[in-house]
Amino acid sequence: METRSKSAKKAKLSTECGSSKETCTNKKPEKFLPVSLEAAERRHFLHEMVKSFPQAIQNRVTVLKNVQLEHIDADSEFFKEMNNLEVKYAAKSQKFYEKRFEIISGKFDPPKQEPKWKEFDTIDTIANGDYSFEEVLNEYKISNDAIGIPNFWFTVLRNVDVIAHLIQEHDEPVMKHLVDIRERCDEDSAFTLEFHFDKNDYFTDNVLTKKYTFNFQPNKQNPFQYEGPLVCKSEGCEINWKKDMNLTLTTVKKKVKDKGNKTACKFQNVKRKSFFNFFNPPVVQDKESMDDETKDTLTLDFDVGLFFRSRIIPKAVLYFTGDLAEFDPCSSDEDLSESEDSADSDYSNKSDNSDIDGAAGGATGNTSANTGLAGAPAMNKKCHYQ
Repeated sequence: METRSKSAKKAKLSTECGSSKETCTNKKPEKFLPVSLEAAERRHFLHEMVKSFPQAIQNRVTVLKNVQLEHIDADSEFFKEMNNLEVKYAAKSQKFYEKRFEIISGKFDPPKQEPKWKEFDTIDTIANGDYSFEEVLNEYKISNDAIGIPNFWFTVLRNVDVIAHLIQEHDEPVMKHLVDIRERCDEDSAFTLEFHFDKNDYFTDNVLTKKYTFNFQPNKQNPFQYEGPLVCKSEGCEINWKKDMNLTLTTVKKKVKDKGNKTACKFQNVKRKSFFNFFNPPVVQDKESMDDETKDTLTLDFDVGLFFRSRIIPKAVLYFTGDLAEFDPCSSDEDLSESEDSADSDYSNKSDNSDIDGAAGGATGNTSANTGLAGAPAMNKKCHYQ
């Protein structure tokens, strides 16, 4: 068996390298391609390539890049016009959101209708996974005399992974008082998310807000990377918590030593994970000294805001029923070509490593963004921080 194995290896080697007299050292080296380099190396190589050309060629390339800047300026104007159009139609969407609110809240009980779409005939039983749906569905049971659709928005947010991992167990009682989420566009370059709550035991506010501001101008330091408007700032709001009901804080007991070296216990409030950190943004002034973790935090916050605006608010019922497949708001066209398992694994890691405090966002920064008002599909850009 060992002799046959060696013979097989020798035959394979001969096949790969040519005749048995040839050696693998004679194998033709692979052709150099700039695309095989890392992005920074490729950029450096191609810059050197242009510099190696005759001066007349370099001059023509310079003119082409100037033309590209003119094109980028035109794109910037296009995005401004598109945003103005989206703001106009966002106002028209309010009548649909109002009708939705009336049905969910029970203010209006609509007469029965037949579906205007075609339902799936069968559902793959493999989709059940390792769960017994009959047991789990007990948690979702609703009485026959229920008004409207109880826990509609809480259920929607729990069905979207990018939002669900922000909601902690101690947030759930008050999240069940969430009765509506709206978008308000009172400025050309900004939008505000409004979270409407019923009266509850945790805070006195009826509405909590989060404002996001766009920058439509190309980055002066790197204009050729312009792909559309950027979210450059987010601003939260103050929550008026009732006494001892602040869900973003928890009390811990610490042992301290006094001047007599005696040990005593001291109680102290410390921050903890909560969905409501979303409304308490850290303000960062010096972007140059910002660390990578903070940049990732801001990117996540901006992504969540855009996701609410372009997906959750206009398509809430489809997340409630599971008809709308979820996607990672940070995915790019390149990511879509990868296997689903790989993509799910990468996003899961990102979610697990993201501190809920960061989901607050609220500092100034720049993240690739797309408007998507009135439910318009967002253009597919790769999310990043500049």
